[in-house]
Amino acid sequence: MSEDIKQAVQQVFEKVWNQGDTSAADQIFADSYVAHIADIPSPIKSADEFKQFVALFRALSPGIFFTIEDQVAEGDRVATRWSVRLQTSGGGPAAESADESTLVTGMSMHKMTNGKLVESWDNWDSMTAFQSMGQDLFESLSLNM
Repeated sequence: MSEDIKQAVQQVFEKVWNQGDTSAADQIFADSYVAHIADIPSPIKSADEFKQFVALFRALSPGIFFTIEDQVAEGDRVATRWSVRLQTSGGGPAAESADESTLVTGMSMHKMTNGKLVESWDNWDSMTAFQSMGQDLFESLSLNM
């Protein structure tokens, strides 16, 4: 199972986040998927809500690109240390021009049951991300969740 869960999480980062193929989430996540993301007001409670979350981030940072730095799997869980390069809007304090990008780091823990991801816990440098995008992302997310 350790290799299966590592591959599933790699697909989330590569296909869903980097390529913007949100339909891939339907094959990766269970219908009952729940994501607990630090600094997000409420949990994401389905693959559809996760796809909306990805779409929002990709709209704010079209050049978003995740890199998996490390992965460790044991049993039904995998821990992933990652970095993400965000295209900045030029409006936040971390950006001086529209062509800049910001590197944000984070870690995720995913749980798999019956071949599907069922739950995840994410911690990340959200302050840097939000500042670089020049957006009130908290407000945007609370409208959808």
